[in-house]
Amino acid sequence: MCVLGAFQVSAAGDVANWHTGNPDAIPAVGGAMDLAIGAKQVWVMMTLFANDGSPKLVPTCTYPSLAWAR
Repeated sequence: MCVLGAFQVSAAGDVANWHTGNPDAIPAVGGAMDLAIGAKQVWVMMTLFANDGSPKLVPTCTYPSLAWAR
């Protein structure tokens, strides 16, 4: 089992958990992909809304996602 944080989760279960938040910056990739690929289950722990009030549960992720982790 793997527990990750996320910026967004799509209706299909895609997990977007890496982005610096700066429009001009390159997204920062951590070790989440390494953890998720070896796990039989991936659990996501996050708040339901971002600081600006936008939902984190979305129809499709706008940040890069771990689509294969579902």
